[in-house]
Amino acid sequence: MTMENYPKAIENHFASLKCSEQLNDTKGVGDSYGDIAFIYDKMKDYPKSLSNSISALQKYKQFADPYLIAAAYRDAGKANNKLKRTDIAIKYLDSSLVIYEKENEMEEIAKSYFLMSGFYQINEQKSKYYLDKAIEISKKTKVIVIQNIIFALSVKVIILTL
Repeated sequence: MTMENYPKAIENHFASLKCSEQLNDTKGVGDSYGDIAFIYDKMKDYPKSLSNSISALQKYKQFADPYLIAAAYRDAGKANNKLKRTDIAIKYLDSSLVIYEKENEMEEIAKSYFLMSGFYQINEQKSKYYLDKAIEISKKTKVIVIQNIIFALSVKVIILTL
């Protein structure tokens, strides 16, 4: 999707949202809000991304699907982090982690720890703690997250050598 397609994508997803609302399709409404949040994130309109992520979260709570709820918490956390609201971002990500841990979703736990390490960039000790946890889980489960971790480690090594 190119930048010039974003407004049309937003328009289409709002049309989908309206249809889902008319059908009383709670999951469909949540999905539409999540898709809209994703597009606003790509447009770097983080306040609108956050607003739609929270709307998706509210709908997913009504739908009562733990995986969708956890993903929406994580999306709201990422949006808050991009808005430099790290403390709030961490609370959302913690909520996501609680659900993933309860559901024993190891790949999602590793991804969340990786994100958490990025949220704590200003606190090297905490960042390293969460990065180590993500690496540990990735090694045990051989999840794809390891590629993201290797990239993160290479960036940190480059920064440290400059």
